[in-house]
Amino acid sequence: MKTIKKDSLSLAEEWRKRGITPITYDTTDNHVELLQLLENWAALSVHNGKEKVVESKLKRIVRKKRSEASESDVDLIDNLVRRASSDERIRLARIIAKNSTSMDWADAIVSIMNEPRVER
Repeated sequence: MKTIKKDSLSLAEEWRKRGITPITYDTTDNHVELLQLLENWAALSVHNGKEKVVESKLKRIVRKKRSEASESDVDLIDNLVRRASSDERIRLARIIAKNSTSMDWADAIVSIMNEPRVER
């Protein structure tokens, strides 16, 4: 029996329709690209990531208006703020306020901070 492979774009679209953002990557080289992606993501963890990496990424992202940032950049900041403790949120907000040229980032942070907290 022959297996028909769907292209990665149509598969990604199927996942998006289910409300899931897929991680697309090149599968050659024994999935090395996925490993690198996960290592980069771990470095951005608000809890045990590398503070300098997080700060550098935030500064780069907030130089643009939120409406002009990529979807992945907006999602990253939203995720960092949602997962952060109260003290970490203050630190993130200070970095963003100091480096942002637009109030839309602050508005988004306030909106996220007003969401009910989910205990994990």
